[in-house]
Amino acid sequence: MYHANSPYEIKTGWPDGIAWLLGLLQAGLGLTGFDAVAHMIEEIPNPEVEGPKIMIACVGIGIFTGFIFLMVLLFVAGPIDGPDGVIASTAGPLLQIFYNATGNKAGAICLLM
Repeated sequence: MYHANSPYEIKTGWPDGIAWLLGLLQAGLGLTGFDAVAHMIEEIPNPEVEGPKIMIACVGIGIFTGFIFLMVLLFVAGPIDGPDGVIASTAGPLLQIFYNATGNKAGAICLLM
């Protein structure tokens, strides 16, 4: 069991900064849907009622599309372990999965953007 003040170790093999950014990316992608509604809520008719409905719908749509995206990634990931695997890739796991799926460096980079 760890204490709250114990040092934090990332044991994934990735540099600390990359691992932290990849973790932050997932949280950021999950929050972008209803954040846009919060900025434009004044423009919709009856914002007191429709705004919260749209925000909840954005979370539901994000869960659904995120699940579909993850399932597709799992099916096209290719080898996970080994010298050509996703974990051993120096480019990053998501970029390696896109490269395994497309077989093209330019296509993988465009999908990552």
